[in-house]
Amino acid sequence: MPDSSPAAPLTIGRYAFHGEIASGGMATVHFARLVGPGKFSRIVAAKRLLPHLVTDPVFTAMLLDEARVAARIRHPNVASTLDVVSTGQELVVVMEYVHGEALSRLMRTAADLGDRVPLPIATTIVVDALHGLHAAHQAKDERGALLGLVHRDVSPHNLLVGADGITVVADFGVALAAGRSHETNNGAVKGKICYMAPEQIERRPLTPATDVFSLSIVLWELLTGERLFHGENDGEIVHRILSGNVPAPSSIVPELPPAYDGIVLRGLAREPGERFGSAREMALELERATTLVRPSEVGAWVTRTASDTLTRRSHIIAKIESTPAETTSEPESPSTTIIARAPSTSDAQGTGAKVSWVRSEPGRGPSGMQLVAILTALAGIGAGALWYSPGAHSVRAEPRLSAARPAPSAPAGSAAPLVVDAPPSAQPASATGASLSSRPAGPKPKRTTQSGGARPRPTADCDPPYSIDAAGRRLFKLECM
Repeated sequence: MPDSSPAAPLTIGRYAFHGEIASGGMATVHFARLVGPGKFSRIVAAKRLLPHLVTDPVFTAMLLDEARVAARIRHPNVASTLDVVSTGQELVVVMEYVHGEALSRLMRTAADLGDRVPLPIATTIVVDALHGLHAAHQAKDERGALLGLVHRDVSPHNLLVGADGITVVADFGVALAAGRSHETNNGAVKGKICYMAPEQIERRPLTPATDVFSLSIVLWELLTGERLFHGENDGEIVHRILSGNVPAPSSIVPELPPAYDGIVLRGLAREPGERFGSAREMALELERATTLVRPSEVGAWVTRTASDTLTRRSHIIAKIESTPAETTSEPESPSTTIIARAPSTSDAQGTGAKVSWVRSEPGRGPSGMQLVAILTALAGIGAGALWYSPGAHSVRAEPRLSAARPAPSAPAGSAAPLVVDAPPSAQPASATGASLSSRPAGPKPKRTTQSGGARPRPTADCDPPYSIDAAGRRLFKLECM
């Protein structure tokens, strides 16, 4: 059993992946955990397409078709498909986790112990599976039309018997259904050869009776503890299936009730029209022939038979659920970027104005305190730039101010950008809304002072010593400096 202890989980979409449950040539099945708000948590089974197949349109179509078809079946005896996750690098189908074991392993374990599956339990398992198959055969599309679904791969490997005593039909990966985007190549045969119906081998049209034949093989093997169609190679197995020579179960196990022979042999009739009209019809016939047991009895048998496997899985799940996990969120949005507006082409010509980039935390804008700090610093820088340009001449703005430009609007859903214009010394008047004059290079002119060197008291209103234009910028009053 490829179960493994949980390591550092891989997160795909909303799911954290842990130990592997099973693997195949197309996908691996993992324990996965969905964590939501309010300490919500759920263990699921996640079928993950192998990485090198994610870019293969044939395999991605197969897995997506399986999920879409299975999601149309709503029945307690069919494994539920819960979600599909596609990230470009990953494709995952999320299913309900069945705490139990495949019927194939349960049969093998019983055989290793020199025993068969108890008759009432075997019958109950098959009846559950028949009801699940009937629900699949009756599944409809979004418009209410029958999908015409045929599983095509009914076998003990795809029947999961839970510790709760409920059997579910799983793995609709090769199911035939109307509207599937991926269809079988011409001439290809899907399914396990020793559980195929004659029409499946002969490539005739498939119907629900095809699945009835396959499940009747399963029932025959449960009753007898032997393989029905076997041989040294596929050719020999095919010959046995097509010959239609099927021994009655009571010829192998004489103590079986006679009613079983008639039910099993009818389900194994070579021609589809001679079988039961539906999987449900066969289920009802079995229910009349014997007394079924409660799910609790089936579950107790599963727990005893697969105790090692179920104990190991329970420990894995306990470790997963005991690991603190933060609420799983949707994928983070790109980092919010706050930029200083770059001058337009006309503004920037010959100015050498710089553009500053400030990145916030992913998915978050700057806090209010951060904005205040940035604005305060920018205001101080702007004030100094009005009076001093290192290594160059001083430039002063004339008191004549034109109408200020409106601030550029921010994209919808994003933080408003912080606007940082180039210093007035580097901008033409059209860029700042102010008329600028330059003094020739040389020593700064001395300011006129009254006796005693005291500066004249400003006559203008200097409280505050600046005005704020429509763009939110501080324009310091020259007479107040």
